[in-house]
Amino acid sequence: MGKLSENKKISHKAIILIVISVILFIIVVSVSVMITYKDDVGYNMIKNIKADSYNNSNKNEIKGGTVFTGDSLIEFYDLDKFFPSRNFINRGISGDTTKGLRSRIYENVVSLVPECIVMEIGTNDLNGDESVERIFARYKDILMFLKTALPSARIIVQSLYPVNHDVNVVSKMLVKNRNNENVNRMNILLKEACKELDIEFVDINQYLKDENGSLKKELTLDGLHLNDEGYTIVTEKLNEVLNYAS
Repeated sequence: MGKLSENKKISHKAIILIVISVILFIIVVSVSVMITYKDDVGYNMIKNIKADSYNNSNKNEIKGGTVFTGDSLIEFYDLDKFFPSRNFINRGISGDTTKGLRSRIYENVVSLVPECIVMEIGTNDLNGDESVERIFARYKDILMFLKTALPSARIIVQSLYPVNHDVNVVSKMLVKNRNNENVNRMNILLKEACKELDIEFVDINQYLKDENGSLKKELTLDGLHLNDEGYTIVTEKLNEVLNYAS
């Protein structure tokens, strides 16, 4: 009887382990599918729907504020939580690229006539097969457009954040072709362009990377996106700039 009860306990544990393994497998597969899905027409449609929803929301927003724009690193940035005393507007879209931002920046951002724009974009471009220089050319085009469309606005460009392929089981699938060599090259070009165009460049990258130049594991969820600890550092560095009236 004792052996039977013990066998039942072992059986229950085995079932629990199998269930956990199946759940983890489903999560990994789902993430993989999501990453693949980002490259197809369906995902672009989702991004367009998001951009349209921002256009509709802009009708009710107060003009002349501060707008954050870019990709998932902006969209997932809880501005109300990290800047509770400010009325910052988030216009980030997960999976967006310099091409996507350029196509929507007038309606999503410029139409709000912001006093200040905080940008972070480009990491998804680096996941493709284009050269850093070609991606940078599009980024610079966005900056030049903003300078023309909003000559009195303050523009703050964040450096691209480092990445890390070795954080957990999904990191390699999510980070994919991105690498810190290209991230660093893009940041050098952005810094030079910002100086040329009289735009503020904030090098947050240096505060997020470890001794090997990769995104610190304790600051990220998956090697690409930041956790709250990571966003706390970003917030501290942005506040140093935002609290300074240029």
